[in-house]
This record gives sequence, C-alpha cells and structure tokens, in this order.
Amino acid sequence: MRYSAAQLREHAGTVAEVAGDLSSAAGGVPVLSPGALGPFVQFLAAGLDEALATTVQGVSRAADALAATSAGLVKVADRHGGAG
Repeated sequence: MRYSAAQLREHAGTVAEVAGDLSSAAGGVPVLSPGALGPFVQFLAAGLDEALATTVQGVSRAADALAATSAGLVKVADRHGGAG
C-alpha cells in the first residue's frame, strides 16, 4: 500500500492533535491533598495520588511518543514527496 506525501502529512497532523490532547489530559489531572477525602479515609488520598501520578507519567510518555511519531511522519513525507 502506498501513501502520498500529502496523506502522510495529514495523518501526521492527526497524530500531533492526539499527542496534544493527551498532553492536555495529563496536565489536567488533579492532585489530591491528604485531607481531601476526610480524616477517616485520608490514606486513600495518598494511594490515589500515587496511582494518579503513575498514570500521568504514562500518559505523558504516550503523548511524547506520539509527538515523535508525528515528526517522523513529516520527515518521511518530506523525503518522499518534497516539503509542503
């Protein structure tokens, strides 16, 4: 299957949008304060905060990988179909 440079650039733009959306999602995750859930279950806030931090890290890495993929697609399009 062959794709034109224009199709590759279009797909690169879509991939870049998804990367941006993931990055925004990672940046919008709230941080729970120790007392956020009340004194009786404050230990849950600490556990949830760790889980959220791990999730944010994973989503951020995925966003970075997609941004790199988008840049790679643009380079391929430029090499095989000329810039623009």
